[in-house]
This record gives sequence, structure tokens and C-alpha cells, in this order.
Amino acid sequence: MSEVSVTNVPAPMVPVEVLVREPFDVLYHREFAGLVRLAMVLVDSQEQAEEVVQDAFAALYLKYRLVSTPLAYVRASVLNGSRKVLRRRR
Repeated sequence: MSEVSVTNVPAPMVPVEVLVREPFDVLYHREFAGLVRLAMVLVDSQEQAEEVVQDAFAALYLKYRLVSTPLAYVRASVLNGSRKVLRRRR
């Protein structure tokens, strides 16, 4: 049997998924008011709702490049933060 050299064979074309993410501040400005309303429904306080949303966005900011779905991440953080506020009230 003879050996075949494959040094000059190009690699197969594999589609590469390129994720173009919007800047953090665009997401923040677009979603902030709606997330505050969501938190308000749960905590019944404008100040606490804004604080919960700010904390959620602060957590997202630290991981923004790593999170595949930033809106879902921040919404879940807002819900969890609102629940934490309610637990503290008891």
C-alpha cells in the first residue's frame, strides 16, 4: 500500500456563527422601564423596584460578553431580586 500525503488539502468549510450583540447601554435604555414595571408588580414600591432592576443590570454588566441571552438573564435576575425583597419583608 502506498501512503498519501494530505498536506495541501484545504480544511472543509464549516459555517461559523457570528453573534453580533447590541451595546449594553442600548439594552439598558430599551428595557429599563419595562423591567421596573415588572418589579413594581411584585414589590409594590417604585424605589425598591428600581433598585432591583439596577442590581440586575449591574450583575449582567459583569457577565455581558459571556451571557448568550442578556434579556432573559436580566429578566430572571429581576424576578429573583423581587422575590428576595418579598422574603425580607416577612
